[in-house]
Amino acid sequence: RAGAELIPTLGIGIPGAPPMVVLMAVLSAQGLIPGPHLLSSRPSLLLATFGGLTVATLLLVVIGYLCIGPSVYLSKISQAATLVVTSVLIIIGVYALRWSMFDVWLALSLGVVGYFAEKYGYSVAPMALAFVLGGVMESNLRRGLIMSFGWEGFFTRPVTLGILSTALLILVFSIVMSRRQPRRAALAAARADE
Repeated sequence: RAGAELIPTLGIGIPGAPPMVVLMAVLSAQGLIPGPHLLSSRPSLLLATFGGLTVATLLLVVIGYLCIGPSVYLSKISQAATLVVTSVLIIIGVYALRWSMFDVWLALSLGVVGYFAEKYGYSVAPMALAFVLGGVMESNLRRGLIMSFGWEGFFTRPVTLGILSTALLILVFSIVMSRRQPRRAALAAARADE
């Protein structure tokens, strides 16, 4: 499945799944922006990626078989102990990155935001996606504004108007469908009670 998710991630620069957001963040930190330009300028990266996936798949069979026993043992450890160990390792890793307490406090505050987002039903993946793609989107928006001499170019050219209209229709449709779902569930429950 990871191979299929890599196609839109590396090919057009849009993550195919939430784990691919992490991959894009790593590539962006190394100065490599995924997309068509990456494939034309660094074809060796594409070959290395698929070669690495092939080797990883073969090793996964062996390592996965050897890790069955320890994995069963680890699954019996209490959730509180796992949470404490994971939190300590995250704090150590964040601090070791730049030896900065600001990074630690930032990671902890973002962890709190992520906790409440998960608790109240907000998906964390779009926030991570916005964090990774925000800089690329901002630079391309600035470039587009310069090329079209302002906002008018986005609404007078047929291609950009079509893309913006489609995005608006998808947004409106998703809002309407999300409001209809509870009503449908309530009607289904009422019919089941009858």
